[in-house]
Amino acid sequence: MEMTGIKLNKEIKILVITLILTSILVLIPSTGAQPGSIMDQPTGMGTEVKVLNITFSDDDPMEGDKIVISTYIKNNGPSPVTNITVSIILNNEIIKNITDVTLEANESKLIEYEWTTDKGQQNIGVLLYVNGFPIQNSMVYNSIYVEQEPLGDVATLFFAIIIIFVFVLSLVILPSILTAIRPEIKPYSHKKNASKK
Repeated sequence: MEMTGIKLNKEIKILVITLILTSILVLIPSTGAQPGSIMDQPTGMGTEVKVLNITFSDDDPMEGDKIVISTYIKNNGPSPVTNITVSIILNNEIIKNITDVTLEANESKLIEYEWTTDKGQQNIGVLLYVNGFPIQNSMVYNSIYVEQEPLGDVATLFFAIIIIFVFVLSLVILPSILTAIRPEIKPYSHKKNASKK
C-alpha cells in the first residue's frame, strides 16, 4: 500500500507543477508582435517591395573619388505602394534617406546616390521603409574596397627625381668646378712676414 501512496504523491506533484506552469504561461502576456510594433503595422503591400541589387559606377575607386551607388527596387505586389523611403547605409550608419518614392504594381525603379569614397573596405547597404516602418528582410549589402589616395602622380615623381639628381650631381661636381675657376690662393705664413722686418 505504501507503494501506491508514493506513486499517487508523484502524480499529484506532477499535476500541480503542470497546473502552475500552465497558469504562468496564460497569465504572462505574449512577447510576440504587440500592437504598434513593426510586425503589426498596416504597411499595405509594402512587404512586396524588395531591393534587387546594389552596384557602383566604379568598382576600383581611389580615396576621394566620387562614385554613384545604384540600386534597383521592385514592387512585386498587385497594388501601388507609396511613401517608400530608401535608406543608403555606409558601415551600419545611414548616410542618405531618399523619401516619397512610389512604385506601381510590378514596377522597378532605379535609385542613385553620389558618394565621395573613404579608404579601406566599405560596406554599403540599402534598407526600405514603407510609411516609416522597415520592411522585413529588405536589407541588401554590397562591399567595395577603396584604395588609398597615392602620394603623387607620375609627373610629380619624375620632377622630384630630377631635383634629387641635380642636387647630388652638384655636390659631386661643384667642388671640381670651383677648384678649376678660382685663382690659386697661397696660404699666409707668419714666418715670412716676421723676417722682412
